[in-house]
Amino acid sequence: MAIIWFIHICILVCFLWLFFKKYRKSHIGTYFWYGIFLKMAAGIAFGCYYKFISQGGDSWTYFENAKILSDWALVDPIGYLQVLLFGAVPESLSTYLAYLEQPRAFLMVRLLSVFTLLCGKNYWLISLYFSAFAFIGIWSLVAHIVSSYPESKKAALAAFVFLPSALFWGSGISKEAVFLGGAGFLVSWTWPYFKVEGKQRIFKWILAVAIGVLLFQLKYYYMAILIPVLVATIIHYHLLSKHNHWQLDQLSWLLTFLVVCIAASWLHPNLRLEGLANLIKSNGELLASRTGSQTLVTFKSYQDPMVWVVLNYPWALITGLFRPNLGDWGNFYQNLAVAEHLIISVFFIGTLASASGWRLKQVDWLPWLIYLVLLAGLLSLSTPNFGTLVRYKVSYWPVFVFFILYQNKWWQRLVAGLP
Repeated sequence: MAIIWFIHICILVCFLWLFFKKYRKSHIGTYFWYGIFLKMAAGIAFGCYYKFISQGGDSWTYFENAKILSDWALVDPIGYLQVLLFGAVPESLSTYLAYLEQPRAFLMVRLLSVFTLLCGKNYWLISLYFSAFAFIGIWSLVAHIVSSYPESKKAALAAFVFLPSALFWGSGISKEAVFLGGAGFLVSWTWPYFKVEGKQRIFKWILAVAIGVLLFQLKYYYMAILIPVLVATIIHYHLLSKHNHWQLDQLSWLLTFLVVCIAASWLHPNLRLEGLANLIKSNGELLASRTGSQTLVTFKSYQDPMVWVVLNYPWALITGLFRPNLGDWGNFYQNLAVAEHLIISVFFIGTLASASGWRLKQVDWLPWLIYLVLLAGLLSLSTPNFGTLVRYKVSYWPVFVFFILYQNKWWQRLVAGLP
């Protein structure tokens, strides 16, 4: 076991060093090792929380099922490859595996089984790899943000790299860690408003498509918002962004986004308004029926799914952006989330006080506002449970915190002494 640890720690250190060399002289290079250390520590803490406090959870169930697949790989390599690539599980194996009826969760198990093979079935080593992937994806995104908007350095680092909830819930063996790392790379490679040294290489676009497909299968409700935002922005930038007035630029982007969404709605019934509203309402009501009142987000009841979504959306958006807060005080772990939201709420007041400093007239901010508003509201409606919602919020919460801290005079005074 010691030799396995030694080999993989050497691999991780060498890989991270090569990645660090690319950003060593950048504006944010000073913070790299602090960030990766905290991310890996958060991944270990994530595993400890589910093993010793929650007594289980998806993370450990994924791992136990992945071990079964990795054992089977040594017995029947061809059969294992069929499971890995196509999800074709033989009956003799199906009785030992959970999540077979949950394709996204089972995809996570299949992905994880590769790491269990390579890491000697060591949960903690695999956790370090997952945390490292999440970190370098987010770091790549932050590097592009700061390169394009140097004045955003401290806000971007605080929101995407050092935000406590994103550190914890977006680390370790979790689908959120895979999403954050993959989405970080996807956006940093394809976002047309970022400054890029040299021409984009074709393999990055191919890899971006592959990552997008994987993330859509793993977290389709996050990607159902992110992909239209990216596609609309790329189309708009290359074909329509020719106006001299910011109002026309933003209007043309919105129209492009609507066209992309309408086109996407024909791909699957659940992506159409009626199907989407019905799915959100049924998921929300099902989860609410299994949730205790102390951690439950309550919405008004309406029979028609579309009416239910529209009339509850304002409260869902407020919940997604600002709760749990003081009125949602509960157990120790919920109170940690309350404390973070309370601090961000205070800075939000500072944002309103310095709103004139925002550069929201730039069309490149508008897509992220749309992503934020849509995902925060829809996730709150379909996940009316603070325990689950706080974990899912890592898909958009750093974006919201970034908007709050960016050019916030209160924040700038607080971090004025930092390099």
